[in-house]
Amino acid sequence: MLTQTSVRATDWRAVFVGVDAHEAAGGIVLCDLFKGDDGGWLEDPALLDRVTAVKLLAEAEGIISEAWK
Repeated sequence: MLTQTSVRATDWRAVFVGVDAHEAAGGIVLCDLFKGDDGGWLEDPALLDRVTAVKLLAEAEGIISEAWK
């Protein structure tokens, strides 16, 4: 029940952005000390969405600058 509103660290957004980038943006990562949790849970889905959008936009700009349409 503690992780119902969290995003697992194996979610595509967390993998794309990286847990370190999420923490650098001020996010909190919850980890289980007693069993493997595949990297934990990111506690702020809204922040993860914002960081993901910023990184996707940066990737898109890089592709556009290579003349892809």
